[in-house]
Amino acid sequence: MENKRLRPKKIYTQPKVERILLDGKNIIKGCLVCPHLFVWDGIRYVKENSILPDSEDILRKERDIMDYYVLNTTPVPKGKYLSFKIKELANDISYFKQFVLLTAEHPQEVCLGVTKRGRIYPYKEENFILPENCQDKEGKEITSIRDFDVKEFYQAKPGDCLYLEFKRPNSSARLLILDPTDLGEGRKYLASNDQAKTSIYIHLFVESKWKCINVFHTRTNFYLDIVDLTPHLFNIKDKLIVKLEFTAFHKVAFVGLDVTPFVKIRVREYQIIQAIHSKLGDVTETLRRENNEYVKLSPMEEIELNFPVPTPPTSKKQLTYILMSKGYYIPIAKILQPALVSNSED
Repeated sequence: MENKRLRPKKIYTQPKVERILLDGKNIIKGCLVCPHLFVWDGIRYVKENSILPDSEDILRKERDIMDYYVLNTTPVPKGKYLSFKIKELANDISYFKQFVLLTAEHPQEVCLGVTKRGRIYPYKEENFILPENCQDKEGKEITSIRDFDVKEFYQAKPGDCLYLEFKRPNSSARLLILDPTDLGEGRKYLASNDQAKTSIYIHLFVESKWKCINVFHTRTNFYLDIVDLTPHLFNIKDKLIVKLEFTAFHKVAFVGLDVTPFVKIRVREYQIIQAIHSKLGDVTETLRRENNEYVKLSPMEEIELNFPVPTPPTSKKQLTYILMSKGYYIPIAKILQPALVSNSED
């Protein structure tokens, strides 16, 4: 039986929607943006989360992102397949190159997370190390990030910082951050600033100076981001001090370390059986393998992705599902291109 106790509960409210005219097009303001993943749960397609969040990086516009997303909803077969939908809900145009479904078989007593580069780690609440001290840049004590839930959170705005002090782990450790983008104030801020960032910079205090070790661009809904701190522990002799620097509006529900020992994880890859675009029809061959073509997804369009039903887990094991997406998205006002575009120079 799947252990759902350790997974954060999903609490999400749809933001208010306002339609405005932009470059002669009817665009939704304050609504969900980015391509979104929907999962068939046996009854309907359930809205999961946004994908390709690193497309928000102003230095990586129109460059491919390889995004690994751990599903919160357990997919249920729809006929002979596991079925998903990728929907472009508003404001952006997405270009997709490839999708791959991964399953990770692991012991039931742990959950799994994945780093930006696709490395899979186990975690378990009883192995969390909470910060001994957490303060904002004004020196105010922050306690709302200590519970692995989403009932309370720290509301960050551009320019804010959190400083967290941990007892130094003895060996390996991962930093866990549970957060979403703030769709209310955050979208107003982005709309007023073309060069606005949506990132969280992660710094460690190493050898008497701050060292930036990672940058995150958050998703629409709560999601657990993971950073492996193990390579940096060698240079830290006493306390482990972390700074989170916010460049936009964010809600942070939890920050902590995890020291769960490694467990045996068996990963399998599954290629797309069928991909049906709501406008273009069958795009399976384009998305099945990485090539020099993209499939374009415009606002209110969707792609249905069907994968084979995975091999069931063995006794006392469970499966965690991970979707790998490759591509990028950009604002609708910036570009209008054919549905299938070539990545070659000619």
